[in-house]
Amino acid sequence: MKISDRTNFTGTQRRRLSLGLLTLLLFGGIIAGTVIVCAADSAQTVNRSILTQGLVKTSGVKTVSEIYLNAFLPAAVILIFQFLLGFFALGQPLAAASIVYRGISTGIAASMFYLMLGAKGFLAIIIMLFPFAAASSAVLILGARESIKFSNLFMNYILNKNTDGSENKSIKLYVLKFAVLTLFCLLLAAADCVITYFFTGILLVP
Repeated sequence: MKISDRTNFTGTQRRRLSLGLLTLLLFGGIIAGTVIVCAADSAQTVNRSILTQGLVKTSGVKTVSEIYLNAFLPAAVILIFQFLLGFFALGQPLAAASIVYRGISTGIAASMFYLMLGAKGFLAIIIMLFPFAAASSAVLILGARESIKFSNLFMNYILNKNTDGSENKSIKLYVLKFAVLTLFCLLLAAADCVITYFFTGILLVP
């Protein structure tokens, strides 16, 4: 069998490969986030930075709307960023980097829970961090994949490899996919809001 035959992936295989690679980037970011907290002179400085994306929760009193926006807005900003990158022929690296960024934030959040709460922090991570972080990261991985695919489409168009006149249909489908992903983020933020509201007083008190 020729080598070229082995590299001819089906559409399903390419999708699985891209999702697998983006998931590896996420885990790499989680490890990097943990290292950042361990190497920082002051963990609180890291906690107050934009790297946390609102994933670090405290026992401070917040309204339901504040809790909801704290969960939804960071994920929504990344989705918008990914959406816009899809219209650039060279947007693929930044779309992939957005997943690393989410991973870093997750790693920082998990480390901060442990530093603030000790052994009790593991329970907070399992209940208050992992469900939303995992689900929202899955949504963002799908967003990154679609962004990269659309960037490739633009690249092919620029190189005259795809001029079949289907661009308008592709754009509509692209917009629809990100609208669905945004809807998922809205629902996930609502679920996280409920969990945070009920468990803050139980799990986040040292």
